[in-house]
Amino acid sequence: MIKKLPYIFFISLLIAACGKEQSPPVYPVAVPADCDLSSVNYPHSIRQIIGKNCAYSGCHFPGNGNYDFTTYEAVAERIRSGRFTERILLPVNHSLHMPVGFAMDSCELAKMMIWINNGFPEN
Repeated sequence: MIKKLPYIFFISLLIAACGKEQSPPVYPVAVPADCDLSSVNYPHSIRQIIGKNCAYSGCHFPGNGNYDFTTYEAVAERIRSGRFTERILLPVNHSLHMPVGFAMDSCELAKMMIWINNGFPEN
């Protein structure tokens, strides 16, 4: 039995390590002094920010061949993959930066990052 103890310990360690989910990353947020954070949620602020900066004709809009960001499900899937956050945090002059060609308003970006850091709830 004593000879089997190291094997049992090792297998237990592997099982415990595999069962733990990784926590999503928490991103630093720079909040401008005049930014109102009282309504940071998908229906009242985030959907409008995404509509203004991402989900417009020619970009992430139905029928454009890109991800349709007019739906919560598509946005949440891209956030889970890490691509959404990666692309909006790139420098504006980077070829993969989103939104293409301009920087998101700093208050809107702060709201977006707070929402993402809070688990990007749909409500």
